[in-house]
Amino acid sequence: MAVPLAVLLLPFLQLGLSFYASVSTLAAALCLAAATGLRGFLTLRIFACLFVVWAMLATAALHPLADSHDLLRAGREALCFLMIIALLRRKIVLNPNQARLALRCLGLVALGLALLVIAQTIGLQRGVFVSLPHDLYVINTNTLPTDLDLRHSRVRPSGPFGEPSYLAAVATVLVLALSPLWPVSALARGIILVLALATFLSLSMLGLVSMSAALALILLRHGDRRQGLLFVTVLAAGAAGAALAGGEISERIGAILRGEDFSFASRIATPLLALPRVLGEAPFGIPIRVFLDMGYLPGMDLANESFSHNAIFNTLINYGVIGMAMLAVLFLSARGGIPWAILFVLLMQNGAFWSFDKVSLLAVSVILHRMALGQISGSNKAQRFVSRPLPKLVHNVSAPENGRGKHADIASDSDGGSGLWRPDRRDFRHYPLPGRTGT
Repeated sequence: MAVPLAVLLLPFLQLGLSFYASVSTLAAALCLAAATGLRGFLTLRIFACLFVVWAMLATAALHPLADSHDLLRAGREALCFLMIIALLRRKIVLNPNQARLALRCLGLVALGLALLVIAQTIGLQRGVFVSLPHDLYVINTNTLPTDLDLRHSRVRPSGPFGEPSYLAAVATVLVLALSPLWPVSALARGIILVLALATFLSLSMLGLVSMSAALALILLRHGDRRQGLLFVTVLAAGAAGAALAGGEISERIGAILRGEDFSFASRIATPLLALPRVLGEAPFGIPIRVFLDMGYLPGMDLANESFSHNAIFNTLINYGVIGMAMLAVLFLSARGGIPWAILFVLLMQNGAFWSFDKVSLLAVSVILHRMALGQISGSNKAQRFVSRPLPKLVHNVSAPENGRGKHADIASDSDGGSGLWRPDRRDFRHYPLPGRTGT
């Protein structure tokens, strides 16, 4: 029951009493509880990762401007690093009843997300934002829309989360996790389409790109290739039409091309330009608090806070060469194309990857993906068993009168039935008994 409960908690990951006393911490604990047997976590890889953990704590403690808050943050991120590696390497098996229950719970989650996004879309047209009470949020509290935002800016639907990109990341990783079930499960196809609808209504650029790529991948790998190529063609034509017709999407594309889009600049462009200089001056990284307090990079007119929304670059900036080892171990532990895609989406969503909400999202999506692969494997085995050819049975076929009788039941096999026969009981007298010769 731990995995279905964790699935039901996904829409409320950003809620709680505090950062640690939150729904995300409970969901991460449920995922760990699903991996029964603590001894299974005590592997050689985990013991090797303890060196990385020690290095993470050392880089935060030895920095001259770091304080106790930086050390505590490094400790929390080290704990999440160990949890992610352990859950990626630990094989959690769901029995058929648990798998069906988890899939049905995910269907309820997808339907609830879509309905809330539709309600927000309708409410925003009237100047009303339908959401959960803002006092319950402990994550993304600074991105929740206020009355001034509703009056003077364009607010987009975000579901029960604090920003549209978070909704898009949650929906995309769940779609990727269920992708193997697309050709065999009508419920999985419905969940994927409902999550895609919620993502496209959020108008998140991360969601539009990642969800479109995920759907194209599903249709090309698990569906009809002609449908996949048709979807990609229609998607490209739709993007071109949106750019020509105007609107928010075309404005975002134009802002990206002009270098004025904050989201693109904070996730890709600016960190990529600043990373070589940061690593050159601090090869073992700079604590995130110290880095943000610097205001501007030395020698570069770029605000540090404007490029702290990419977890890959944040890991390298905060831990330097140790961060390279962390990312290498992370992707090596994922083992597969779909888990790598899930990791990439979560790393690109915002700068806070080593946290309990991302642990929960990653664990649930990987567990569901392995469950889907198990369902496909079982279906293929059953199909091979059913489609295996059976031997032909030919009854009451006359055999030559060679002393064996006039009638025989012949069971034919691959060699045409020669040599496999049973005599008719009525002609048993024609067969010699042991030790005697027949006449």
